[in-house]
Amino acid sequence: MNNNARAVNYRENSFPIIIAYSPPTKVKCYYPHLHLHNIEIHYFVRKNGSIFIKDRTYATSPNTVFVIHIKDIHKYIFDKHPNCDKYTVLFNYDYFASKMTGKSLEVLNSFKYCHNINGIHQVRLSAKEASEIELAFSIMLREYNNQRTNYKECVASLLSHLLILIQRGAEKAPSPLHELVEDPAILKVITYIDEHFKEKIYLPDLANIAYLSPCHLSSTFKQKTGFRIKEYVLIKKITEAKNILEHVPCIKMHEIAYKSGFNDLSHFNHTFKRFTGYTPKQYCKFCQSFR
Repeated sequence: MNNNARAVNYRENSFPIIIAYSPPTKVKCYYPHLHLHNIEIHYFVRKNGSIFIKDRTYATSPNTVFVIHIKDIHKYIFDKHPNCDKYTVLFNYDYFASKMTGKSLEVLNSFKYCHNINGIHQVRLSAKEASEIELAFSIMLREYNNQRTNYKECVASLLSHLLILIQRGAEKAPSPLHELVEDPAILKVITYIDEHFKEKIYLPDLANIAYLSPCHLSSTFKQKTGFRIKEYVLIKKITEAKNILEHVPCIKMHEIAYKSGFNDLSHFNHTFKRFTGYTPKQYCKFCQSFR
């Protein structure tokens, strides 16, 4: 894993949203990232590998939307020749919730924890729905890039429109299970890690849970999730630390380190910077601007 995390920044903190299009050209694989955004939405125009979210791996089928909450560990697993052809929007929930009312706020709230978005992060679209969403993304991206008069208000309105379109697609029956790649053994291991990440975790214990040899478990875990086991455990710890920094003001760094499963403050600071691109203090300062 590359130790230099790619920090993902807002263009301006007063308008916490990023909108981007990745064309179908060769790109480097994404590093696992823990960003500063509450909600992350990807619309894939064409298939390109798979995406691991929380505890499952999904194929990135054409005309598919993925909704990811800030606490959902996720990583892209590209095919042999990594290419992108997708639209992305990342935004801060609290900011846009303060700007919306009525039905628009109600729709936004349904995205907060992905509970109402097809039940499990993935929304498959019909050709007509995909065309409408791609158009909405392209218009929103143009407004975001051009920054003409009142563009922020326009982008906020277009975001609300986009969320409504995705919600409509999610109201259909869930996608067939064969679209979802899930391994019972790996799911057991992830569940155990999620419940015990603050403790010392040993590979032989995980192997016993999965009824696999340590070597087989390590290779299968990497294949199914895109993460090494040690990497996944560390990201769980950092995700917990981020949650504390976001919601508990005036707490000392050594307390955050301990509460998130680190026994050493220096290791905590180094790991946090390695995975997020920010020091814990820098991230804390950013979070204060939204309280």
